[in-house]
Amino acid sequence: MSASALAVDPCQAALTASQVNQLLGSGQVRQDSGTAGTLGKSCAWSNLDTGANVAVAYDTQSRQGLSGVYQNTKPQTAVWRVLSPVQGFPAVAHVSSQGEPDRTCQVSVGVNDEETVDVSIGLSSAKKGTKDPCQVTEQVANMVMTNLKQKAGS
Repeated sequence: MSASALAVDPCQAALTASQVNQLLGSGQVRQDSGTAGTLGKSCAWSNLDTGANVAVAYDTQSRQGLSGVYQNTKPQTAVWRVLSPVQGFPAVAHVSSQGEPDRTCQVSVGVNDEETVDVSIGLSSAKKGTKDPCQVTEQVANMVMTNLKQKAGS
């Protein structure tokens, strides 16, 4: 995938409005765009009624790609899973040692040697402990990568 695919605002390209509604359910949903620290553009959606949330960040600045996630993140995780490729791209699911493995997960997808798309979710209070958050995050990462590939024309 070309770097230009990640030049698009993740609030506009990562998930459609209907996908956000499907993921977060009914209630008051807040959208926040910005940057993920020094990594690149990000967007987060939160259901203020249920506590469910989803976020997408493009790591276009560190220039380390998925190998950087292995080097910098893996040593500090409570959960680490190498996933089957997501839309043809290598991916890992992880939860930090300070995270809530029964509620949260992040999937990092290596889109090229230098960049990743990071998808994070937080399950609602009602779903906490009833679903594997890393499986849900992998499904959301698949949606995001499908949308980005379509926007990139590939």
